Amino acid sequence: MLSRILAALPVLYLALVVRMTDAALAEPTRVLSSFKCLLDDGLAEHRICQYHNLVLYSAKFLYIYQGLDLPQLPEVVVNWHENITLEILPVHVSQVPQAWDPTQVILLESAVAGIGNTSRVYSGTSKRFRELYSSPDIQISNQFRQRMAECLGLTFQSPKPHGPYKVTIVNRRYASGRHMINSVTVAKNIRRMEHVASVRVIYLEDMSLKQQAQVYMHSHIIIFTHGAACGNVIFMSPGTAAIEYSWLPRDATPHNWTTEIISDLSLPITFVGLCTIDRRNIYPQKERYIYQSDYNALTSEEKLVLLEKGVCPQAPLHGCTDIVMNYAVDWSLLQPAVRLAMAQMHHQQYGIHILDADW
Repeated sequence: MLSRILAALPVLYLALVVRMTDAALAEPTRVLSSFKCLLDDGLAEHRICQYHNLVLYSAKFLYIYQGLDLPQLPEVVVNWHENITLEILPVHVSQVPQAWDPTQVILLESAVAGIGNTSRVYSGTSKRFRELYSSPDIQISNQFRQRMAECLGLTFQSPKPHGPYKVTIVNRRYASGRHMINSVTVAKNIRRMEHVASVRVIYLEDMSLKQQAQVYMHSHIIIFTHGAACGNVIFMSPGTAAIEYSWLPRDATPHNWTTEIISDLSLPITFVGLCTIDRRNIYPQKERYIYQSDYNALTSEEKLVLLEKGVCPQAPLHGCTDIVMNYAVDWSLLQPAVRLAMAQMHHQQYGIHILDADW
């Protein structure tokens, strides 16, 4: 059950800890009544609970250190709605049972996964994050990714400078929102471009972690919109390119999720961010709203703006947010982004480029 839950999460950042003794674990001092446990057999070390977009592990953890000085551990917020922090106890390696060899790779029995408002991608917290953490050396990042690929039984496939290039469009299911309405047309347009070997449209929802990793490793250009697909850039081969197409408000900094992951992990790939404020290509899911009683209370103008431009009314309307709108890609905006990605691969360069368009 635990492995299935964690495998379903996007690849972001995992904080891993070791359960040393039963005595080191205890029931949380504060009981959260606002969520339901998915698995609860009475043992704190087995309790997996879900709260909003988080998976929480309710227990104490040990942090094993080898130096002479007691480490100053950062505060880890696992649930900012309830102001719950992870309880971590520093323990010197000399106090660890002799049966455990700190030089060996071990299988961690307990892990915590999630993302909170202390993440560096949330507004106003980047500076605090940078004070605590620094990006790894690119050699370390490459070694980690290489070992990860070996663990999955996969290999990276970097593009040849002159191509041809393999392009993958990551789409989402219609009902989940952020579905690319014209993905087939976009794929046809890309196929007509020079130096293109193949184009495919895929959906990650039904793929295993290994299958998702293989898609990213074996693609030279990945096109996606804002969402969990951005986390998989960790699997992209050196010298490849990711293109993110978004219509979300600029103050939501939709590109930051991807650019921060690329920067923090020193990924040797190109990123092209493309955001448009043109609402003509937004397609709200009409069936989400028209059967609600609140919809009937809207004015004719509010209904028109919602259904034609995907702009939610000021009045309450359940489920109406930018994040669930479907969209059509404006080819006149995407084509230059694809050309830029190809140029970067041709010259064997990589970097972050923002091509946000105004309308």
